[in-house]
Amino acid sequence: MGREHFLHRQAEKDRKGKKSQSPAHQRSLKQEKELAIRGGGRQTVGSGNKREKGDIKKYHGVFRVEAKTTTKKSFSVKREMMEKLEDASVPHGEFPAMIIEFIDDNQNVLSEVAIVPTYMLRVIADGIHND
Repeated sequence: MGREHFLHRQAEKDRKGKKSQSPAHQRSLKQEKELAIRGGGRQTVGSGNKREKGDIKKYHGVFRVEAKTTTKKSFSVKREMMEKLEDASVPHGEFPAMIIEFIDDNQNVLSEVAIVPTYMLRVIADGIHND
């Protein structure tokens, strides 16, 4: 096996890897970047897969956000997901929030929702009433 054979094999792997990614997976990094810009926050290193959890810190100055993207009609949230996000956010004075983007196969955003613990509804309501 020569160098050319290895390079061809690697190029084939790279090409296949890119094609096998779903539209949601392809969109996810762009979503994180856009959310960080829109909310004045910072993306966490490695998209939260390192020491720091969550995808965006200090979103609007107060939220630690986990960003999710799907082409499906629904998205399932597990208690463990929110607990992990809460464990990462509360010690840093942030509130946990998950933002889910529903996209089509061309990565166009169809809708976007946020999921927060119920105690956040009181915090949000108090903020509205104080304005």
